[in-house]
Amino acid sequence: EKLKLENKAGIEANKNDPQFVAGEKLSKLTTNYPKGHPLYASTADEEVEDLANVTIADLKKFYTDFYGANNSISAFVGELDKPLIKTFLQKTFGGWNSKSSFARIAQKHFETKGKTVAFNTPDKTNAMLLGNININISEKSPDYTAVFMANELLGGGAFLNSRIPQRLRENEGMSYGAGSFMETNYKDDVTKWGVYAMFNPLYKGRLDSALSQEVDKAIQGGFTKDELEKMKSSWLEGNRTTLG
Repeated sequence: EKLKLENKAGIEANKNDPQFVAGEKLSKLTTNYPKGHPLYASTADEEVEDLANVTIADLKKFYTDFYGANNSISAFVGELDKPLIKTFLQKTFGGWNSKSSFARIAQKHFETKGKTVAFNTPDKTNAMLLGNININISEKSPDYTAVFMANELLGGGAFLNSRIPQRLRENEGMSYGAGSFMETNYKDDVTKWGVYAMFNPLYKGRLDSALSQEVDKAIQGGFTKDELEKMKSSWLEGNRTTLG
């Protein structure tokens, strides 16, 4: 009961947060999984209602129905004695099997239609712009690399080399943070490609116009070879640093 109250308080606190509200509303507009599906886009009110209905019996049933090690993956690092590890895993987890058979939940592509909506959060002095389109490619698609680099150039890459943050924050000072993003899937042809901006509501008209201009310019004129080479170099260097 204490945990339920803590989670409820967290959900209630987010109901007037611009970033939370924007994310919740966008999920409703761009996905259409039925209620009860694991990927269904719940509203804050629905989450509070579901939370209120959870019982100890539900938790126990979920554990006994789903928990087990028969579909697990173990990773070990160092100088390994493989037979010893295999024996240990078999002895420790070999008899712990889930009652339910494992099946990966495939994601579904939903068509998106152009729509702009606004929601008020009266007690907040900041605003959030959030939008995305759904495109039916995966990370294995032939076009994926080109789309990935287009996103890096538009607003997902290095700050000084991507257009949206450079225009909205660096050049015009209208946004605290802005850019573009991609949410991709390796196996399913499901990708979200979106834009975001955190800003002072006083700049709404100017910001909308500037963002649309940058997107239109990218669609109509593409990107330059120099932009692409700089972004590739920046991306590769960033990954070398991460791997090091």
